[in-house]
Amino acid sequence: MFTFFLSKGVQETAWLNFSTFASVATGDHVWSTPSNAQTSNNSYATSTLSSADTSEYLHCTNCNPGIPSTSIISGIAMQFERSEGNTDPGVIFTNQITLIKGGSRVGSKNDSSVDWLLNDAYFSFGGSSDLWGQSFTPADVNATNFGVAIQAGCVGATVSEIARIDHVQVKIYYY
Repeated sequence: MFTFFLSKGVQETAWLNFSTFASVATGDHVWSTPSNAQTSNNSYATSTLSSADTSEYLHCTNCNPGIPSTSIISGIAMQFERSEGNTDPGVIFTNQITLIKGGSRVGSKNDSSVDWLLNDAYFSFGGSSDLWGQSFTPADVNATNFGVAIQAGCVGATVSEIARIDHVQVKIYYY
């Protein structure tokens, strides 16, 4: 007798926007107007940084993916549209990106080797099989306190520089 197992293919949500934003301590400078990161509209969440400074974390939560409770989460991707808002390009970088699970920052990525540009550009992290070193259930990602946190850094600036985030999104992969 043979047993056959049919596997469902990995499904994915669309790119989802967050609806709750906050500048959360642990860093040198706050994010002004954090809710401006909700849509791509050239209205920015901003943090003004000097050399060797970091921003607070920009917490983006409450994306309401509606993942069925019987699903298995296989990966999480995020993308954000970012730029540097001054004339000294190449001094703002992504110091750390984490996921937020149960309201706490978990798992992290950094992107210190890629400078933010003067023009808006999307940068992506994670993917269909990347759980950021964590495990997630549908309840975790469906919760209003699930999301991502972004911290910018500055190095080599001769004047204050502005880190700008225009849009933050997440995509959940599951089967």
